Amino acid sequence: MFRGPLMTIALGILTRGGIYIGADRFVSHGTTKTYRRKVHNISPARSGSVVMVAAAGHEGHSKETRDAIKRSLAKLSRNQWTDWSHYRDALDQESIRVWKRHVKKTAMDPEFWLLMAVWTPGDSEAHLLVTGGENASSDVAAAQCAGIGSYLGQFFANRAALAPDPFSSLLFAIQTLY
Repeated sequence: MFRGPLMTIALGILTRGGIYIGADRFVSHGTTKTYRRKVHNISPARSGSVVMVAAAGHEGHSKETRDAIKRSLAKLSRNQWTDWSHYRDALDQESIRVWKRHVKKTAMDPEFWLLMAVWTPGDSEAHLLVTGGENASSDVAAAQCAGIGSYLGQFFANRAALAPDPFSSLLFAIQTLY
């Protein structure tokens, strides 16, 4: 059996220079450990929007939710691409659906968390959302860590959001994920 620090974390930071979004790469399946990318671009093709998702927690549930959100976003009409509330709706519907289908029924632990950064051509600024459990998404005002280990990470994330310049924010973000 693998013995070591079992921690999963996703991080989103709103800074003066934009949004930083990241996650650790550690994935475990029983006694097997591996490393995989946990930040994904799920932007709808030809929309001009940028949608990034960072995941923490149960990898299978996170992937199922991410794939379902991507399919929902692909169904948006051209006039919906510029309204970010449609992106929030997709996050809410799919994350709650997966939670009810898997986690609530089986009382599985750990759950899963998603951070979603959204920028659309109709917005002057990007939006950062977090979801986890049976709740709908919440807006992130400055910084958010999600997952096991998020308490310590939140300390560094808050410092990153208040940093005086984008480079300092990036350094704090790296320190949080390290």
